[in-house]
Amino acid sequence: MIEAITKELLAARNSDGGWGMFAERPTNTEATAFALMGLAAGGHSTTADEQGLAKLLAMQSPYGAWPMLEGMPDSPPATALALITLSGFPDTDAPIKRGAAWLVTQAGQGASWGRRLAQRWLPELIPMESDLDLH
Repeated sequence: MIEAITKELLAARNSDGGWGMFAERPTNTEATAFALMGLAAGGHSTTADEQGLAKLLAMQSPYGAWPMLEGMPDSPPATALALITLSGFPDTDAPIKRGAAWLVTQAGQGASWGRRLAQRWLPELIPMESDLDLH
């Protein structure tokens, strides 16, 4: 089963070495990170891994962050996922340090007015209570 999944994952890889959410979709940080983690968990180590890792590293901005898609603003969730992924690969200390340094300087935006209304007036729509003022 792992071999079949690995084969499909490698077939869905884009020509730039990364992965998109679906085959032939633009490469993005999230899909590339999950694909690399999946390949590593399955014990697969090939040129595809190296190309995917190279693409993930190339998507990092000079100051350490990753966007979800190239050309988009830097994304704390994408950066966190890239850091988790890179922690499983050798020789990635420098990009991890740059990414972590950027990530700890970020602050959340708090909850949207819609989320605040839903939690107050329709709590059954929210599976768990959360602190909406947390940044």
